[in-house]
Amino acid sequence: MLEFLTISKGELQMMPEMKQTIGVGSAYKGKAHLSFPFLAAFFMLILFSVLFGAAIWPFSSPAIAGSSSYRDQHVGISMRVLAQKAYKSSSVRNSLCGVSKIEGFTVDGDNNDIIIIGQRSSSHPKYHLDDLVVNLRTIWDKTEALYCSLDPRPDDVRNVVEIFSENANVETPEKRLQVIQQVKEIWGPQSVRIGGIPKDSRHAHIMIDADYHMKKVSLDLIQLSGISSYLERKALEGEEYIREGKDIPASEITINRFWFHMKEGYPTFREAEGIIWLEASPVVLFTAKQNATQTGELYDAQEDDSQAAAFAENFSNRFKQATKEVPSYAELENLYRLRALLQVMYNMRADSKAGLDMGFYLNKYRYQMESSMPDSFPGLVNHKETYVDVRKGFKKWSFPIMYGGVNMEMDIKEGQFIADAKLKKMRSAVISSRPSLDSLTWVFKFR
Repeated sequence: MLEFLTISKGELQMMPEMKQTIGVGSAYKGKAHLSFPFLAAFFMLILFSVLFGAAIWPFSSPAIAGSSSYRDQHVGISMRVLAQKAYKSSSVRNSLCGVSKIEGFTVDGDNNDIIIIGQRSSSHPKYHLDDLVVNLRTIWDKTEALYCSLDPRPDDVRNVVEIFSENANVETPEKRLQVIQQVKEIWGPQSVRIGGIPKDSRHAHIMIDADYHMKKVSLDLIQLSGISSYLERKALEGEEYIREGKDIPASEITINRFWFHMKEGYPTFREAEGIIWLEASPVVLFTAKQNATQTGELYDAQEDDSQAAAFAENFSNRFKQATKEVPSYAELENLYRLRALLQVMYNMRADSKAGLDMGFYLNKYRYQMESSMPDSFPGLVNHKETYVDVRKGFKKWSFPIMYGGVNMEMDIKEGQFIADAKLKKMRSAVISSRPSLDSLTWVFKFR
């Protein structure tokens, strides 16, 4: 019988130098590890969390071939008029004029304005003015990195490791169930930690909700079309070893972290004088294997977990489709797009070029969509049993620990832009179609 137990947990601090580690199959030399004997059960533990790293990943410069088609119906939003009318209309605040996809922006220096360009769609979640303001402030004010995490208690990690090391030789189903129950009882809630934005902001809730949902997918607590959970992959891996009589690796504790991030080399943009267009901003899942210390702290390992990498790749490839099934994924994707464009807006000093007073956005606006964020989220525990008829009888205990999160930092470089003459016509279309200088929003079609 193959038996799997999964547990969800939050972020742990990375400890780069530790004198002793516990059973993680580390490639580091001079570390003491615990190894477990082969047993009549393949038992798996997964611990998972939210981690928002502050690191900035290096981006390559992807080639952008061809030319985008801009032929569609678009919406223009005046940032100057938005600042004047925001408090006068709840629809303006609550849905950012109904826009559900932000595509770009243009600088209108003649009218001291920046015009945001987007689209409306009933099948996609709408932005909120709070989303725009909270990201403007974190970028313009250069505050701490935008992140959040669900932190477990290090004692829980240590206690779980101790439980499994003490019960490595358990063979009876009754005893295994006792071990599972022990883990459920000691695995406590994870504390919420938010950085760079208000804890109660809509943005913070979206990130936490998307990450917590991704945890459940990885633990096979929720199934999404076309995505095979990490738990399921480990179960199949164990079955394969047993059925095919392969040399079974030494029993171990394996630890992995997963986090949402923009794909390397992205976002990419098209540009012309006075206008920027977001070409692509794919959201993916990154993974890295970890090692644990005796106190329950984690730090980066040198090797990778092939099943963790396979899950991350599978999830990344299906993320766009998953946004149609999971609202928090769609909203997370929206926030990545918004942040990418606002970062470029800041980098090119668009507000100074336009002569736009940003005081309303940076100082005066009060968030309208805040809601209380829980201090903690329940830890997630799941287990899976798979029965295999074998003659050889060699099986093992395996304890993968898994955690993850979201990182919204991005490093935008010159190589991520390509000139596109068509955008000159787009800029002309959005400015010339404006009904009046007092117009907040208007619809136009680019032909």
